Parts: sequence; C-alpha cells; structure tokens
Amino acid sequence: MQAKRLIYLADKVPELPYFVVAVVLVAARPWLEFVHIFSMGFLFMMASLVAGACLKLAFKTDRPLPYQSRYRTFKYGFPSLHSMISIGAIVFAYYVYPTLSVILAPVGVFYIYARISGGYHTRQDVVGGAVIGALLGWVIGSRISAVYLPETLETAFACLFFIIPITASIARIKEII
Repeated sequence: MQAKRLIYLADKVPELPYFVVAVVLVAARPWLEFVHIFSMGFLFMMASLVAGACLKLAFKTDRPLPYQSRYRTFKYGFPSLHSMISIGAIVFAYYVYPTLSVILAPVGVFYIYARISGGYHTRQDVVGGAVIGALLGWVIGSRISAVYLPETLETAFACLFFIIPITASIARIKEII
C-alpha cells in the first residue's frame, strides 16, 4: 500500500525529491556557488521537456493504461519524461557537481521502477527515455555547462529552476485536492 502511494506521489509531484536536494545544497553552501549549476539545470530541464514533448508527438505511442493530463501531448508513452529527466539529471550532475550524481542515482532508479510498476509506461518507454535523457545530460553537462552566460541571465535561470517546478507542483496538487 505504501509503495503504491509513493508511486502515485512520484507521478503527481515528480520534482519534489529534486527540489529537496536543491534546497539542501543551497542551505549547505553559498547560493552564488550554485547559480551556474542551477541555471544549467534549468536549461537541461527545458531541453528535456521540449525534446520529450516533440518525441511524444512524433511517435504517439499508447501507454499501458490511459493517462489523464491536461496536456494532450503527455497522454502518449514514448519517451517517459520522468525517466528521461531523472536519468539525464544523474548524468548532467556528474559533469557539474559529481557528488550530486551519487545522491540523485537512487531517485532515478526509483522513477524507472515507478513508471513501469505503476502502469504508466512500458519498458521501452522507460529505457528510451533514460537513454535520451542520458544523452541530453551528457551534452548539456559536458559541453554547455562550460559556457557561462551573463550573470543576470544565469541568476534568472537559476531562479526559474525553482519557480517552474514549484508552480507546476502547486497546480497538480490543486487538481488532486
């Protein structure tokens, strides 16, 4: 029963564990040390969402169980965005803050398990999402994160890294209640 609740929570508020890790990092170290990392994390998150949405629309695969979303794009199965972002985040973190990748690894494994066992995706959806996410994490982590944007832009992106997931979580929680 508890496992089903965790799987449901992972579906409805997938950014929660990442948000907690980010807040702990900010509390443990100075904010300025992480502005670049969070701004690049925002770029990774946006690239993953755009790539994932485009692939879902291109392939239009069915999910094992019908999936309710206010956005029609997300009713499709391939690729699993949860898997894509969670595994991609591990690879991305390896390049920008290696300790973080170790912390995120169990979360990524849990999301892969949750997407299949909850009936949200097939194994192919999850494996495909994980591979695509790892590639995006590698490109953004190893290549793009070496580029520093103007300070105001990096600060804005770092703030959006927190604001967008919080806003999305609040919207989904209101739908649940």
